[in-house]
Amino acid sequence: ELALEKSNELLHLFPNSITLHNLLGSIKSNFGKFDEAIGHFKKTLEINSKYAAGFYNIALTLQTKGDSAKAIIACKQAIEIKPDFAEAHNNLGNLYYESGSQALATASYKRAIKVKPDFSAAYYNLGTQQQERGLFEKALKNYHQALKHNPNYTEVKSNIVMLLTNYEPSKDYIHPIKNADEKIRHLNFRKKNQRKLSDNSAAKIISEASEIVNSYDLNINVSYSQIFRQNMIDLNCKRHMDIFKESQIIPRFCFNCYKVQIKPRSVIELIKLFAILDNLKLRKNNARKCMIELRSEVSGFYKSFIYCSSIKQANVISERVKSIIGQKIGLGIPVEVKRGCSEYALTFPEYKEINYSGPQLMSYNETWKSIEETYDAKHKNKKNSIPFPIRPGLSLNDILIIRNWLDYARGLGDRSADLIKTKSVFSEKYYNVAKARAKKYSFHNLY
Repeated sequence: ELALEKSNELLHLFPNSITLHNLLGSIKSNFGKFDEAIGHFKKTLEINSKYAAGFYNIALTLQTKGDSAKAIIACKQAIEIKPDFAEAHNNLGNLYYESGSQALATASYKRAIKVKPDFSAAYYNLGTQQQERGLFEKALKNYHQALKHNPNYTEVKSNIVMLLTNYEPSKDYIHPIKNADEKIRHLNFRKKNQRKLSDNSAAKIISEASEIVNSYDLNINVSYSQIFRQNMIDLNCKRHMDIFKESQIIPRFCFNCYKVQIKPRSVIELIKLFAILDNLKLRKNNARKCMIELRSEVSGFYKSFIYCSSIKQANVISERVKSIIGQKIGLGIPVEVKRGCSEYALTFPEYKEINYSGPQLMSYNETWKSIEETYDAKHKNKKNSIPFPIRPGLSLNDILIIRNWLDYARGLGDRSADLIKTKSVFSEKYYNVAKARAKKYSFHNLY
């Protein structure tokens, strides 16, 4: 506010100052006053029609505003004036990437690198695009270049950690992240002929894996709270939830979506369940995940899910999982079949009611079809992620997520976290979320 006031005062004295118009444009953009911000950036072009940064600033503001089409035009205008404008090439790549024009995005990133060979952000963006398309070896090479020019590029390191969940690099690729991941993958939750997975043996594995991370001084934290084991089927959950949030309808796909829900009672049970689901062989290789519950409107603390395409499949898998959990962890862990996402049932209570021997109480409303078609038409150019199978076994990414689980457990007052020898808190975020949830939903400790 004060900077805005002082800048306006100076502008009265120096009305043709490009610096002041840029400053005011940036301030107003930060306040969400996009049209006023663009007005200041246009003023810089009135003062100097060859001022490439003016078009670039307009492009950034339009991008933030959500008008990608006009942002692309402005970026091109900046490049037309200044062909070696690396930042404009890079941002044009981002705009193309978000709009689904992958070939144009690739070309823009490469042009940015050509005019600025040490441009780490462009290497990162190109690598991210390649990683999402399954071009893992190429992505690694670009990440390597990004780190070469910016060794502390945290986002690049996090992307490499994620990439290693899908892909095993060649032996020629040497990096501390890869070395740590390989060492962690040699750890095994179960000893030969061991029937039950004890708390102490599970805790020992996680403690050893965490020590491996510390020994490489990686200084990487991830923001994830869920560990996935996905297959090649894209459940497209983001699309379905976006439609629900925008229009308060349940997409057609979700009426055939069922899940086996397992509710561990402590973080050590969640870790043991993760080990079981990681090794669980299913005929359809169903997607599965283990997670800590963060949604304020949904009760519970620790959960695991196996996603199914029919009630019949869910029932079969549920019975099998109950048996395995009883043998390998013990009795008392709730296992039940659920339908779709919990958020749906808050708006449509009848959606969650399951009929095991006939039609469900709630079925798809055909009048919703046009709403889905409108959404898909609006987002037809948006990029879609391609699902790639996850490599089985404990990974570096898993351990970094489990450390977030431990912070959450400590916030709840779950004393089973004390079995694992790690630093007290890695993420204040999860610790504080858990403290608030423990008060709201009353966590009962088993230990």
